[in-house]
Amino acid sequence: MKLIQASGSMYISAAVLLVFILALVGCQEGPSTAPGAPAGNEPVAEATPAPVEQVTEAPVEPEAAPSPDAPPAPGASGATTEPTAAQESGTAVSAPATGPAAIATAPTAPPVVQPPVPTETVATELPSPQPAGSAPTSEAGADPRFTSISVGALHSCGVRTDGAPYCWGYNEGGTAAPPPGLSLASITAGNIQSCGLKPDGTAVCWGRQDNPELPSPATVPGELLFTKFSTLSAGGNATCGVKTDSSAACWGYFWDDKNHGANPPTPPDEAFAMISVGVNYACGVTTDGSLTCWGDPSVLSDEDYGAEVPPAADDTSFTTVSAGYRDSCAVTTGGAVLCWGQDYGDGVIPHVGSFTSVSVGFRQACGVTSDTTLACWYNDLETAPVPDGTFLAVAVSTSERDQARGGDSVCALATDGTAVCWGRGGVGPSPGGSFTALDIGIRDSSCALSTDGAAVCWNYTHNPNYQRMPQPNPAAAFTMASPGEGHVCAIGSGDSSVQCWGHNEYGQSQAPEDSFQQVSSGHNFACGLKAGGGVACWGYDPLGVTTHPPNETFVSIEAGGHHTCGIRTDGGITCWGVEAHMGTPPEGTFTALSAGNVQTCGIRSDGSLVCWTEQETWNQPGGPFTSVGVGERHYCAVEREGHPVCWGNNDQGQTDAPGGPFTTVAAGIYTTCGIRPDGSLVCWGSYVR
Repeated sequence: MKLIQASGSMYISAAVLLVFILALVGCQEGPSTAPGAPAGNEPVAEATPAPVEQVTEAPVEPEAAPSPDAPPAPGASGATTEPTAAQESGTAVSAPATGPAAIATAPTAPPVVQPPVPTETVATELPSPQPAGSAPTSEAGADPRFTSISVGALHSCGVRTDGAPYCWGYNEGGTAAPPPGLSLASITAGNIQSCGLKPDGTAVCWGRQDNPELPSPATVPGELLFTKFSTLSAGGNATCGVKTDSSAACWGYFWDDKNHGANPPTPPDEAFAMISVGVNYACGVTTDGSLTCWGDPSVLSDEDYGAEVPPAADDTSFTTVSAGYRDSCAVTTGGAVLCWGQDYGDGVIPHVGSFTSVSVGFRQACGVTSDTTLACWYNDLETAPVPDGTFLAVAVSTSERDQARGGDSVCALATDGTAVCWGRGGVGPSPGGSFTALDIGIRDSSCALSTDGAAVCWNYTHNPNYQRMPQPNPAAAFTMASPGEGHVCAIGSGDSSVQCWGHNEYGQSQAPEDSFQQVSSGHNFACGLKAGGGVACWGYDPLGVTTHPPNETFVSIEAGGHHTCGIRTDGGITCWGVEAHMGTPPEGTFTALSAGNVQTCGIRSDGSLVCWTEQETWNQPGGPFTSVGVGERHYCAVEREGHPVCWGNNDQGQTDAPGGPFTTVAAGIYTTCGIRPDGSLVCWGSYVR
């Protein structure tokens, strides 16, 4: 959740006063303009902040970030009142101007088609949180399309059409926090590092150092700082790039499982067209179309995981290759996909068809076909589900932490430039568009109401194969939508009836036939506020969570994990359900509520905020507030000026709120989202559990 601090009075420091006096003296002595400096009264650009630690890069000209200035739009999330003022590697896909991409190549840059707004999710591990302001932020009005995307071990990154990098997911040691002011042509995400190519071809990396005695894949070696590269690939604990002269350079290390030691990822002396770095090994396509791999002997030996390269490769020419966890796949010049390794043996064609690119993960692989559709398959060659649409490239995570079938996180770059992500945790951007309301339920399932009344839901934890949670009638229009743990309930805009979909083992998706003005979903239940102020609840009830007060009328209700609280018509609060969850509500007159799993917060009529659990009640600093969202162990709120403030558990960056303004916020376990005045949706924290 977010805590918002009220803006204070402005103070003029002695330093500022001294600068002002010196400026007056300078005016008396006569104006002077340094070469390249703005003349007259032209505004002077603000200095770009210094890059975060562990970033090694050549000098780069910073870009000015846009600032939001759109008019406010209505919104509701959680509680809102009307404002008054181990070794994993990543896969990169991109559409570079020249040369193949690091792992999979998109043939052309995406066209301009109704861009959505990406999630800028940045997480920070504790107990050493990332300094305030170092996480990337999204500015209202910025072009949200991507030209390059990459999936790492537990984070993903993309490059927008303006060259600005975005990263989301778990921010281990700064892997998901690009240096501010950075402009990139492509990006690649690994296990503990992220790297990108600048427009001039030089490389820049950021992330963490696991072992100070070993070379870091997140630090570009000094002798390579000004080297020009055509492609770059980060994977496991190594990063490799193909120079403009086709020679290769790698840094970091490959771990040798047999000898239990670290080896330098030295590439062979070949002329390369592209390289893909997997977990402790790498493969490349040379300029003559042949394949070559190097790295951990246990991965590249016949007795363990098959041949270094498939026998069929001797007489075949290739265009691209992808190195995964223990398997590799390559695309021939004829468009066929050939795979080999731990699960594929000495070579097999896993999927019939013509392909332009391929990406190998831990338990599955995906490719883009010649007709721009996607095809995915598991390592046992069974077909895996894919989203509909046309795509330029696809990237699959090789994280061994996603071991369940369908668990590999996947992101694909659509032909309209949007990023579509699915897999375990749905480690992808939130849906794009313009929204008026937002709600995050149990286990981070999320729904937003678009301006046309469509309910867009994502991060459905009970379906590991898709990020989005489809509704029975996609064309239906709603006035609000609320997700629970595995179900969603929404109010139709036409007849005010409640429609639910998803899990229904406890009747949580069987709403009564009535007219409702509000609905709120809990763990395996939901409650609705009738038109006359009465309440109806349905679903799981052994603990009394649906047993509501029969003779009280309410103006608003909020369901938590196993409890519900409502604001009565007199402004007071009544709660029902599991006593250990709902606690004892405080006295006072309230205008808004938000309920988490075992916590509840309310905004009083004067804008002050009070939160309580079964053990204690405490007043929060700051305010006045217009919106509050309660998560599992963190909180976020929005001040009247639109500034977000978050506090509580921050193990995955869920309280690292980007700069405002916001109209509303909502919080889950590891995820927090907010709606800006222009209707754009921004999320932060982590989708990975």
